[in-house]
Amino acid sequence: MTVMGDPSRRRHVLQRYPRWGGQVPSRSEEMTAMIAYVGAIVLGLILLGQLVPLVVYLSRRHASPFVRYHAAQALNVTLTFPLYTLSAAIVGVLIALDSRVAALAVMLPIAAIGWVLTARHLTRGASAAEHGEIVELPHWICSPFVR
Repeated sequence: MTVMGDPSRRRHVLQRYPRWGGQVPSRSEEMTAMIAYVGAIVLGLILLGQLVPLVVYLSRRHASPFVRYHAAQALNVTLTFPLYTLSAAIVGVLIALDSRVAALAVMLPIAAIGWVLTARHLTRGASAAEHGEIVELPHWICSPFVR
């Protein structure tokens, strides 16, 4: 018997996540939602990271509330991260006016920590999508631009 056929899992999902209509997502919906997150991680958070979540969101937003929720969340994360990057770049330029070494010493660890935190939350979302669950990412890392 597959995991989706397990009645105890269905009751658990129906009771815990009525937000998207109370329907248990199909395996293809779970995989499509997960692809939105994985595409954001693989293609990078700054350059092409928005492409995969945007394509998934636009193609499946009317077909599945579950996929729409996860694709919108992945897209919001990939839209929020460049804003943090831009803010850090402005601070880095201001520090670099005094010393380039100090700017690199301060900003490189901040950039690395920011990327790791964002990748961690995207991975967390991908794991939840794969298991047919909904996880709400913190608003400081996922500003609600797209719903």
